[in-house]
Amino acid sequence: MTSDTWDSYPILRFSEVPAVEVELLPGHENPPLGVGETAQGPTAAAIGNALCDALGVRVRTLPLTEQQILAAMPD
Repeated sequence: MTSDTWDSYPILRFSEVPAVEVELLPGHENPPLGVGETAQGPTAAAIGNALCDALGVRVRTLPLTEQQILAAMPD
């Protein structure tokens, strides 16, 4: 650990960010998709973890329904 306060924590500044070049490539036979799909997995996992943290039960199948949550809870 090199920093013990937020004042000495090395935060990257915008002036220090390297230049990024974006190149769009043809999708060939792949259907066009947006970038929002990349958040679906982590978002579902975060909601499941929040549910477990709040209620103490782990539901391992999606969608997280009221019935599944109640079934996972001890009697």
